[in-house]
Amino acid sequence: MIGPFNGEYGFLSNFYMEPARGMLSNEHFFQAEKSLDPEERAFVMRSSGPIEAKKRGRMITLREDWDLVKNQVMLSGLRNKFYLDKTLQARLLATGDEFLAEVNTWNDTYWGKVLTGTHWIGHNWLGRLLMEVRAELQDTENKKEESRG
Repeated sequence: MIGPFNGEYGFLSNFYMEPARGMLSNEHFFQAEKSLDPEERAFVMRSSGPIEAKKRGRMITLREDWDLVKNQVMLSGLRNKFYLDKTLQARLLATGDEFLAEVNTWNDTYWGKVLTGTHWIGHNWLGRLLMEVRAELQDTENKKEESRG
């Protein structure tokens, strides 16, 4: 298992500042997408870092369908992150088939996993979506190799 997403694996975190996106993070994108108002989105995107983006994301008008679309929004952001940056893409592919878990101590059981005693609890949606993007990239790599014959 790979997690938490810090140190060597900090690039898997939504707080990782991405050169391909002008040193913004996936957290900026995700939080901005909570609103349908272009001005509120821009307000979040102007955040100096991911912590501020998360705070600003709590201050904007939440779109009515957010609970229905948030996983798709996260997936879209992760695809952008790893498809735009070939270095990050290579690092994600280098995780092989390891289970990716957003291990955390702030009790986020939706996006991550939390250790309670000897048991892990949580849906780990961030980890699951990262593994989905990785599988897509692996599939693309395999097709490239097959076409080379």
